[in-house]
This record gives sequence, C-alpha cells and structure tokens, in this order.
Amino acid sequence: MTASSRHTEMSHPPGDRGGRKQQDIGGRLQFMQLDANSCASIRTLKSLVERELPVGLDKFYAQLRQSPEVKRFFSSEEHIARAKGAQMGHWTNISNGDFGDDYVQKIRTIGTVHARIGLEPQWYIGGYAIILDHLITAAVEQNYGKGGMFSKPAMKTGDFAKALASLVKAVMLDMDLAISVYIDEAEIAKKRLRRRRSSPSADWYAAVSARPWPRSLPRM
Repeated sequence: MTASSRHTEMSHPPGDRGGRKQQDIGGRLQFMQLDANSCASIRTLKSLVERELPVGLDKFYAQLRQSPEVKRFFSSEEHIARAKGAQMGHWTNISNGDFGDDYVQKIRTIGTVHARIGLEPQWYIGGYAIILDHLITAAVEQNYGKGGMFSKPAMKTGDFAKALASLVKAVMLDMDLAISVYIDEAEIAKKRLRRRRSSPSADWYAAVSARPWPRSLPRM
C-alpha cells in the first residue's frame, strides 16, 4: 500500500484516546505533497538506502555510545543490535514509499515504546539527523561521482532533487507520527494519574494515612 492507496488513521483504543485522538496519514501526505509520484521517486533511492543505512546507523550508535543521556536506554550491545535490526526493517517501508497498515503499526509501536521508557523526542530527532546526513551525502556522491556537481549525473538533476526531497519529506513524516504518538501517550498517562488522584479511594487513603495512629499499630 502506497500513498495512492487507502490511508490509515492511527487512533487510540475507545475510551482511552489522547489529545490528538486520531492521526490521519492521508491528511499529512496531502499537506506535505507526498503523493504517488513522490513515493515513486523515493523508490529510485531504495538500493542506496539499503546499502548506506547500515553505515548511517553505525554512525548514530557510535554517537549514542558517547552520550550517557541516551546510552542508558540500552542495556547491552545485544540490545543495540536488536534496535538496529528493527530500524532496518522500518526503513524498508520508508524506502518503499509505503505508508500503509504495516508502517502505521510500526510507528505506533515506536512512539509507544519511546513514551514508556521516557526517551525524549530530542534524541529521536537527533538520531534521524545523523542518519539522514549520511544518506544525503552518499546520494550526492553516488549521483555526481568524483567530479562533483560538474560531472555527468547518474540521474537527471531534477529527478534526483525530487527523489532526495521526497525522502526528506518521508523522514519528517516519520518523525512527526512517532512524536505525535509519544505526546498522545504522555497525555493518556497524565489523565490516568489525575483520575487515580481524584478517585474516592485515593481521597480515603490519603485521609486515613494522614491520621495519627497509636504507636502499637502500624501506619498504612
């Protein structure tokens, strides 16, 4: 399923919806002008993404290992390897220009996990910046070769620019969706906490706990 197919809405289960309630993929794609032609342009870079993504991920994880604020989210090198493998699979959907049901589910999982472990969006965005930096550099070098902008390009400049711009749009869409889920999950958690604090049982427990108790009896 691509941008020209039926678009899926990302929504919370009934009765437990976040502030944004629904995440309309179709509306986002339309606003960003990421249409079927754009998705086809992304696919012209698929082989490059498959070849260069492991290098970009290695650069990201090298930076991660030097940043205690982010490294603490990974318990071991095996944990990092699993995360890297999951990212490889997710980027397959991106490089396919495929924003259908499978993509939506993966994004929901990513955003939910980030919210659960407390991984702030700044680290997610920073990681994508490192990966995209490598992919763009590799794409330019591949298209223009050692002769730079004055050599004969492998793709026509207009087609290449369209493909690269479409890939950037897809990455920004990906970040938008994951962070939106993160925000929704945070709002849900706050509402649950407020409900617990305002429930009669919570008020009763707080009142009873505050009472002075005889020394012979344990406090609650």
